[in-house]
Amino acid sequence: PGLRYEWQEVKPDSLNTTFSTSDKVENEAFAPKIAVLVDVTETINVFGTLAQTERLPVIDEIFDGSSGNLDLKPEKAETWELGASYSGTDVVFTGDQLVGKIVYFNNELEDVISRVNTSSPFLNIDEATYSGWELEASYDTDFAFGNLAYTQIRADGSDNGVGDDPLSDIPADELSLTIGSRLPSLNLEFGARGTFTWDQDRVPPGQDTAKGYQVYDIFGSWTPDAGVLEGAEVRVAVDNLFNEAYSPALFVGDPDTNRAAGRSVRLSLAYNF
Repeated sequence: PGLRYEWQEVKPDSLNTTFSTSDKVENEAFAPKIAVLVDVTETINVFGTLAQTERLPVIDEIFDGSSGNLDLKPEKAETWELGASYSGTDVVFTGDQLVGKIVYFNNELEDVISRVNTSSPFLNIDEATYSGWELEASYDTDFAFGNLAYTQIRADGSDNGVGDDPLSDIPADELSLTIGSRLPSLNLEFGARGTFTWDQDRVPPGQDTAKGYQVYDIFGSWTPDAGVLEGAEVRVAVDNLFNEAYSPALFVGDPDTNRAAGRSVRLSLAYNF
């Protein structure tokens, strides 16, 4: 179990011409929670968390330029999550390790602090619900390794209890897969990574949707342990190997022109002595 108490007092600087230095705002928040973890076996455990939290508005939200809001309320949330994890060794080969975790979460929020665009003040949205899945798994041996991660988030909210619309600033469903190999005799490690997202069309009315994409990276490293290069580490990586033109869901602006970086090649040399 745990309990956190917060108290804040914020006021604008004299350089803020929209507000007076006497426009002081005070808030307080309580955040109780309880978390449980049970070892089912030596390799499997289940866990859960139930919490009530509050987020106090920060000074930038209260005194935002020419459109601040002195009446912002703390953001309140009731959250719970359930999950299970696995951690085992000698699963397939002697000395290997397999680790995995799956989590489902649900957050019910009230007085959510948000705004439509950068020229409008921050406001309290009546209510919002965030829920989703997180899945992680990794496998490691002396000669090979791999990682898998998947995230899915859904978020809907209503203002003044009227209607439900998807919320903005929610990432697309994403799957990331990394596989690699090691050559211990040569002190080499290399691999590839793929990132795959689905279309993000769960957006507020009037907001641009984002198309899914697939991006591939490759990487490698060499750490010689003898000769004049002993203690050095050489790393090379190529991000967005196929120079894919894409715009992630959280990018701002026209998705046809505001895109992520194209093919990028990086080479680094480090030396420990």
